[in-house]
Amino acid sequence: MALMIPPKCLVSSAATLTTLDPSDFSGEPQITFDALPNQTSLNGRVINGVRFSFGIGTSPGTDAPFQGVGSVEYGFQFSRQRHITSPYVNFAGPLILQFPKKLTQFGYGFAIGTNSDVIPSLTTVELFKGTTSLGSLSFDGRRDGPNIFGSTNGGFAGVASDIPFDRAKIKINALSPYAVDNIRYVSVPFKGL
Repeated sequence: MALMIPPKCLVSSAATLTTLDPSDFSGEPQITFDALPNQTSLNGRVINGVRFSFGIGTSPGTDAPFQGVGSVEYGFQFSRQRHITSPYVNFAGPLILQFPKKLTQFGYGFAIGTNSDVIPSLTTVELFKGTTSLGSLSFDGRRDGPNIFGSTNGGFAGVASDIPFDRAKIKINALSPYAVDNIRYVSVPFKGL
């Protein structure tokens, strides 16, 4: 008689991610960078409880300073794009955000100076629960207004996850620094006693 051992149940770390528009978030953006002086470095800074850092993979690191890369910019290069207002964060990424609470939704405006009509997968956002990646979504950049170099390409990257997350990594899939602004998020609802 053979001993029957049930197979181990494999738990997937991948979440079901869906895209969101700015209208899927209520109220104003939670982080707009308005209170920070020009050229303020964001590496290690905490704003509204959210810790910002730069890094490769999931390890924090520092970016080389170049034209305000990794810092708050008060400028007009990207500020005429629909989802970016001055000031904004100008960086070469990836940018890592550590949240003080578990979230179910996250979004941000993004822009890059270019003369392209559409840049497929211009930005990617990856969500984490602790050190476990829950998955990622990429967003196309579309022509969206002028900048000082010609035109701006960008949009809004919004993600909902069926598994709560506490960290997000934003990266640009281009060789040029880009801007992020108007960060929005929704925390897991509190369940009372």
